[in-house]
Amino acid sequence: MNMSDLLSKVSLKAKHPLEIMSESSLLNKLRSNADKLLSIENLIQRNLSLNLRVAALNGDTLHVVAPSSYVATTIRYRQKTILSLVRTQYAVAKIKLSVRPSEPPSAVYLKSPLRPSPENAKQIALAAQYIENEGLRKALIKLSKRVHNSKAAQ
Repeated sequence: MNMSDLLSKVSLKAKHPLEIMSESSLLNKLRSNADKLLSIENLIQRNLSLNLRVAALNGDTLHVVAPSSYVATTIRYRQKTILSLVRTQYAVAKIKLSVRPSEPPSAVYLKSPLRPSPENAKQIALAAQYIENEGLRKALIKLSKRVHNSKAAQ
């Protein structure tokens, strides 16, 4: 049998993602677990106005993530209220709390460094002659050679 005979017998049909999910019990479990966690998170945020994320529900332990230590302290003080609220719909006995700060903003692009004026460059070169540290002396000499040319800027 050659390859074209095999391909002619196999019919490949693209499936819709919902069709795949309906056939997979693992995906259905993951989806229902995610829905449950989002439901708990919405319940807490709607009723208590706390900025938090529900990370997991393992057995009777609800794992909650706070964006700062301030919010974590607030959650600790309101733990009994949170538990009583969540217990109306889920079997939760305790809360595990983690602090995970938000990602820092992306790097800010810095302006290009200012170049020394010709007078400053001469002073830097003169001072560099008396520096004993070789690395620093080389850096200052290199800096003195990056003179700002006012004619080029115009």
